[in-house]
Amino acid sequence: MRRTVYILALTTMMLGCGGSSDDGRSSADAEAAAAGLPTENQIRYYIAEDLKLESLKLVPAENGNFTATGKAARGVSYDIEITRTPGTLEYTWKDARGKTGRGGFSTAGK
Repeated sequence: MRRTVYILALTTMMLGCGGSSDDGRSSADAEAAAAGLPTENQIRYYIAEDLKLESLKLVPAENGNFTATGKAARGVSYDIEITRTPGTLEYTWKDARGKTGRGGFSTAGK
């Protein structure tokens, strides 16, 4: 009996520590959303949509922001620096041809 209770408790603890919330978001996205910061999913969506990227690889920085690399359908590669603050997302980019630009979005209430 004691062994069964132990196995059930251990299984419950393991399932409860899965790292995602009930709506499928990662724990990092849930924490960002709770702090009012743009989530990784929002960052991916907004930047990929704005720059018309086919692929986007985000790399977390120590300060809670991100760096990224992306590739557009026409084959142009981008290096991207992303800054997030509560309710806003700002980024700068440089493409493989040396062209630079910036963008940003308000994520408040979304």
